[in-house]
Amino acid sequence: MSTQRQRTEQERLEVWFTLMRAQAAVSEALERDLEASPGLPLSWYQVLIGIAQDASGRMRMQELATFAVLSKSGLSRLVDRMEAAGLIRRESCSADRRGTYAALTPDGRKALAAATPVFLEGFERSVASHLSDADVRALQAALGKVLEANGKPASIACHPDGTTATSHASAADVAPARP
Repeated sequence: MSTQRQRTEQERLEVWFTLMRAQAAVSEALERDLEASPGLPLSWYQVLIGIAQDASGRMRMQELATFAVLSKSGLSRLVDRMEAAGLIRRESCSADRRGTYAALTPDGRKALAAATPVFLEGFERSVASHLSDADVRALQAALGKVLEANGKPASIACHPDGTTATSHASAADVAPARP
């Protein structure tokens, strides 16, 4: 094997490991912040913010699993715990009897409202404050290319007020401004 090829393989492995470590470090930091106040696990926040993206305050379980980056069985177990805590409830889908929605309860909306500022402050501290606007745009574009290459939308605009939009623009066109 050539030296150049070995160097390229090593660089690619380093990118993979760096990506995994960065994701784990940010998740750990956000988990600590959310657990400290308001006492909500990060996975619960991901589910609540996912459901809130639909104006109806509910989302099909399969779509929610994708949004929250959980397996269907993992989401089902998590929803069981969140339902027992009174944050969400399951609703049947009238159009498809096999389908089930997860819906926010009033307590779930309150928990989301309390957790969102904590999440945003933690994200700013652990990620955004370390990147320039150009870094943010480059990272979004690079990750968008990876997502598109794997059949996923380049970007899903997630908003704490519950509005969302999927972008099918090419990753090269994605250049969000940093708040």
